[in-house]
Amino acid sequence: MIEREIKMKLKSPSLNDLERELQQRSVPIISTEEQEDIYFNYKYRNFKQSDEAIRLRKIGNKYELTYKGPKQGSFGKSREEITISISNTDIPNIRIIMERIGLYETFIVKN
Repeated sequence: MIEREIKMKLKSPSLNDLERELQQRSVPIISTEEQEDIYFNYKYRNFKQSDEAIRLRKIGNKYELTYKGPKQGSFGKSREEITISISNTDIPNIRIIMERIGLYETFIVKN
């Protein structure tokens, strides 16, 4: 699958102002989601140089493993993206497999 992203700058209120405005209008929060992304590099090829990524994402109690290919084209950000869901009980073995084939953790992003 090819993922396409287009980023734009928008003039908007700060997050605090937006939250205050939503509370004043009694807009309910339907749900919140915390994510933790662990990015890996490969000892046989530098993903930063090849513009690729391997990411293990935790969303609540769910996990997914994603490969992101190099950017394609010049408009927006298009790239191949392949994602699989992983059972949380499989995570230790997935990490062992990744280590054995030469992938190692480089950084973590939480939001």
